[in-house]
Amino acid sequence: MTTTDTDVLSRLRTELASVRPDIAETAPADATLKHDLEIDSLDVLEYVARVEAAFGLVVPDEDWQAVATLDSLAAYVTAHRTIP
Repeated sequence: MTTTDTDVLSRLRTELASVRPDIAETAPADATLKHDLEIDSLDVLEYVARVEAAFGLVVPDEDWQAVATLDSLAAYVTAHRTIP
């Protein structure tokens, strides 16, 4: 994992903790959002909005289906973001 990926993953964890304070900012990168971390659909909506704002991107609904873990989301953001 590159420094950029690590920075992105750290920011994703921070945004996740803002939505779900009960989830530690050290949540495993390979944890699935819905199953392992038990994030419900309302929390996902808020998390999506925070991630999009934090990284200056819009993630289409169909892409959110493919990013099941923090790792896969970090890779997606790194590849698509407009804010460094």
